[in-house]
Amino acid sequence: MARGHSGRIAIEVDRTLKRELYAALAMSGSTLKDWFAKADSRYCTDAIQPALFGQDSAVGGAGLQGSREDEHPRRDLRKS
Repeated sequence: MARGHSGRIAIEVDRTLKRELYAALAMSGSTLKDWFAKADSRYCTDAIQPALFGQDSAVGGAGLQGSREDEHPRRDLRKS
């Protein structure tokens, strides 16, 4: 994937995932930019200074949910 010099990050994701992510963000009253900034900050902090006792704060809380599907399966937010 190309990397430019601007402050923009562009990724392509599955349409369903995009819809689910925006729905979850709307329910929490957050924006994608706010969520990403929090997750980015946690991830970078943990990459530089890992948490004690193997606790990964980048994955917990409001961080990057579902980074390992076997440990954190993604919930299906669509109606059944």
